[in-house]
Amino acid sequence: MKRILLFLLSCDFMSALLTAQTQQVISRLEIYDLETGQRTLVREFSANIQAPNWTPDGQFLVYNSGGLMYKIPVTGGEPLFINTGNVIGSNNDHVISPDGKLLCISARGPAGGSQVYVLPLGGGEPKLITPLAPSYLHGISPDGRYLAYTGGRNNNMDVYVIPTEGGQEVRLTEAEGLDDGPEYSPDGRYIWFNSVRTGLMQVWRM
Repeated sequence: MKRILLFLLSCDFMSALLTAQTQQVISRLEIYDLETGQRTLVREFSANIQAPNWTPDGQFLVYNSGGLMYKIPVTGGEPLFINTGNVIGSNNDHVISPDGKLLCISARGPAGGSQVYVLPLGGGEPKLITPLAPSYLHGISPDGRYLAYTGGRNNNMDVYVIPTEGGQEVRLTEAEGLDDGPEYSPDGRYIWFNSVRTGLMQVWRM
């Protein structure tokens, strides 16, 4: 199996002759082959796009832009809009379930900040999963049963998990400061995250 890396270059181009009002944002969505070092351009955008994620079948890349969700074939072409119903404030924290059926997103919710929602990957009305804000989604367990996210509670940012179908959230870290970016290991035995608990932002595993 080829090892490939997906990355996004978002650059602000402003000529010395241009003013701030005419600043242009260019985003380049590229695939990098780790074995050959070859970079392949999927598409260039005249807007800011964020957080491209592979669909499990490897055929599409899902990304967000302007608070909305899109997917695009890995071979390029026209982006396809993913309908998220009444939720239109999506941020760059989203994951796809391992079976390819669900799109899990973070977006501005009724609690006044980022909250986690789940909807069909093909689009539909999202279901609110986290009652509290802010909640920034980062990972999903290999069996698709749990979501891992960063939650701000009582002036502290910690790692939490919650059933994908909704339920009671469980706090997994208690260190002061920021614990962020939780991701499950492929075997589901660990959660990797970054933390400032030593005074520096470093990677941890639990």
